[in-house]
Amino acid sequence: MAEHLAFKELKPWDARALQALYATVPDYFALFGGLGLDEAEKALTDAPGVGESHHVWGVYRGDALIGHLDFLLGHPDAATAYLGLLLIRGELHGQGIGRRVFSQWLEWVAAGPFERVKLGIVEGNAQAFAFWKACGLIDTGERTTLAINGVNCRVHLHELRF
Repeated sequence: MAEHLAFKELKPWDARALQALYATVPDYFALFGGLGLDEAEKALTDAPGVGESHHVWGVYRGDALIGHLDFLLGHPDAATAYLGLLLIRGELHGQGIGRRVFSQWLEWVAAGPFERVKLGIVEGNAQAFAFWKACGLIDTGERTTLAINGVNCRVHLHELRF
């Protein structure tokens, strides 16, 4: 039997636990120049969305924060849920937890008025390309450049329609 995973909206006081989670995936943050000391605080206070459309969730196994979701509902259009980040503790990679988290989140999103999920994958993140392909997302052919922590990153957009 799979262990229970719980989702909860993260608040500014969760920054220390989120920063510790971020520290378990240094290769991911190396894509953007490395993990800053205030990365979690920025994620919880300088988020791109405003109001009810933007969500920053923690994924918990018991009391332990093991993952993080950052997403916008109704972006870039009313039919789309845009997943900005799904991150799982580094030592838990390869155990199917990321896929379970995505599946549970997708079920929640699909129950709403949305027709698709869209996300961007930073060029050079081979692990993410493989993960999202295995989850059924397809490359839309769209490319964009985003400045992340002052680093210009080429991003490939992917989507899953339901």
